[in-house]
Order: sequence, then C-alpha cells, then structure tokens
Amino acid sequence: QYLVLRKVPAGVYTIGAPKLNDNYDNRGKCTSHSVTMQNDYYVGIFYVTRAQYQRITSPGDTPSSDTNPRNYISWNTIRGSALPAAAAGDGVLKKLSDATGLVFDLPTESMMFVAAAARLTTPYITGDSWNGIDQYGWVSSNGSNVVHPVGLKKPNRWGFYDVVGNCWELCRDAWNATDLAVTLPDGQTPASVGTMRASVLGDATNHNKFQTLAYRAGRDVNGTSSSPWYAFRVSYIVK
Repeated sequence: QYLVLRKVPAGVYTIGAPKLNDNYDNRGKCTSHSVTMQNDYYVGIFYVTRAQYQRITSPGDTPSSDTNPRNYISWNTIRGSALPAAAAGDGVLKKLSDATGLVFDLPTESMMFVAAAARLTTPYITGDSWNGIDQYGWVSSNGSNVVHPVGLKKPNRWGFYDVVGNCWELCRDAWNATDLAVTLPDGQTPASVGTMRASVLGDATNHNKFQTLAYRAGRDVNGTSSSPWYAFRVSYIVK
C-alpha cells in the first residue's frame, strides 16, 4: 500500500536499441544513444496501484488492497492540464507532492529507459533475443489480453518490476514521433507539440518480439482515460 522508489545514480547511460530490423516494431523507435542524467533520481519500482492511488486522492476512505495498476487514466489527470516545468495544481502528482513535501512527477522517457535497461545495451531485457521475456513481464504470449497485478514477474537487475509489457508507461515528455530527442536532459520537459505525450515499454497485448527496451509510442493527453493499457510510475529528482 506504500509507494516504494529506487535510486538511479547520476551518470552517462546508453539507452535505446541497436539498428532496428524486421524483428522489431519500428514505430517511434528510440535508437541507441548516450544520455547524461545530471542528478540522482528515484523511480517507483512498481506502477502506482489502485490502492495507492486511492490513498493519494481519497485518504479518508476505507483502504483498498487492489494491486492492479491504476489504469483508465489520462496524462492530464495525473500531471495536470498544462505542460509546465512542475506538475500542475489540478493533477494527482501535485496532491502527492503537497502531502509529502517532495516534488513528484512523471519520469521522462530517458529516465524510464535508463531504469528499465539497468545498464543493459541489448535490445531486450533478456539480451539479443526475446526468448524468456515472459518471465519479466506480461506480453502477448502470457498476458491473456488483460492487465495483471504489479510485481508478479521477475524484476530487472536494479529491482524494477514490469518494465516490459502489462501497461504502457506514461511519461512527462511531449511526443516526438521521429525518435527520442537525444539532447533532452533529465528532468526537463520539451516544448509542447499539440496534445501528444510519450509512453514507453509496451503492454500485455504486444507481441513478445516488439517488447524491446526502446519501445515507445505517442498518446493524446486525454485519450488514455478510456483504455486499460496505460499506467504510470512516480519519479523524484534529487536537487
């Protein structure tokens, strides 16, 4: 029922996938490149669950024990209706920040890819092949087209769970359909382009071979509220 975050140290990381071929899904690729994380930061080891979400938004209610990801939710509901440098007052993350005295936000794409890859430079969490990827996440071969409770699969080597499949991870960034902007520093949001925002790392309906550590797509700020396939983690940057 409590949020658990894990530290990612500042440093230079390689994220994205090597040159893509027919084994990969080419939509919105994140090609391999280096990114500098200028500050230590923390990311939730799980998606925010339904029980945790209730504690944030309705702390006086009878506690829930639901460990499914809090899905059917939009970017605007999570972060607020604008794209400012910090989560806006009408968003869930602002409520969490006010309650704790810490500045929580959605992770950027770079922050999530660094946490998910955990210093791997291979296309998949399982190496150069997707064989065995269903041990780490809910994907098309085992997901049964439903969302599953958090933490039932193996974590990556840094202790983050569900970093492939189950639900797309909503990120802070405005969507760049060409590629992940390689110059974007951690903790900085690019200029808004329309109403599209980034999401990464796939869901339980996506074929195993598409579930790379470079998988990304764009979604409308309100369009995910009617879909079960989008969830979120919290992040906190150490200043």
